[in-house]
Formats: sequence, structure tokens, C-alpha cells
Amino acid sequence: MLRIKSLCCHLIILCFCLGCHKPVTPSISWDPRIELLKNAESRHSEIYGITKDVETFYAELHDKRWEETYNYRNKSFRKLVPLQVYLDNVTNSHFWELLNYQILSMQINENVTNVTLICKFVENPMQIETYNTIIWEKEDGKWRCDAAGPSGLDLFVKMTK
Repeated sequence: MLRIKSLCCHLIILCFCLGCHKPVTPSISWDPRIELLKNAESRHSEIYGITKDVETFYAELHDKRWEETYNYRNKSFRKLVPLQVYLDNVTNSHFWELLNYQILSMQINENVTNVTLICKFVENPMQIETYNTIIWEKEDGKWRCDAAGPSGLDLFVKMTK
């Protein structure tokens, strides 16, 4: 028993000396891939402004500016989830982080009241990749989303199920 304790102590000291005490995570620079959306907006004037609203929403999500992200949610979401409930839930997500996202596919509906995006998200912890479909609707001249997309935040998971 004493030998096992001694071995454990040696391993801990060795790990500390070698720098094993810190998880090594390669850094991911913020570089959203939204070319598909930009190209579509340049060809379809009826979706003007969507690129700016999508970029702003995910930048705010990346920076954890929760109140600002709430303003990019559609009326149905805001009616269902009061601001304070939203803030209480998302501000408890200390370990979650949006590292990056990419728009993989998009579809503009026939009467151009909404645009469906299929996105890939890279999220912390553990740099997981998730995929989701997000519907962006034009409300009062601005584009708003029905769901955020990333799956790592409890509130977003609860509200999309």
C-alpha cells in the first residue's frame, strides 16, 4: 500500500514537472465561414441585411453578450422566454463557448419571409462540432432567429426540444 502511494506521488510530481497539469488546447481563432450567405445576399436583394444580422448575433454569442443575443431572437421565442429567464439560464453556462461557426447550406423560402441555414458550430468545452438548422425570419425589417444553433447551452437545448 505504501508503495502505491509513493508511486502516485512520483507520478504527480513528474506530471507537474512536465507541464501535464494544464490541459493543452490548440487555440482556435474566430473566423466564421459565411461566404455562402454573403453570396446569396448579393444575388437576392429581398434578403438584404441577413448577413449583418447573422454575423452580429453569432459575434455577440461568441462574446457572451447575452442581452444583445436575446434581441436577435424572434418574437415567438421572446414571448415564450422572458428576458430574465433567458439571462438566468445562459449566464450559468460558464464553461460553454462558441469558438467558430460555418454556414454549410441555405434555403430561401418562396415568399422570402424566412431563410433556413444549416450550420456547423465549434463549441467548448472540448471543441466539439455540432450541426443544426436555424430559421431566420424577417420581423419589422430585421432578421431574427428561432433558435441559436449551438447545442452546448442548456437553455438553447431546452427551447429547441
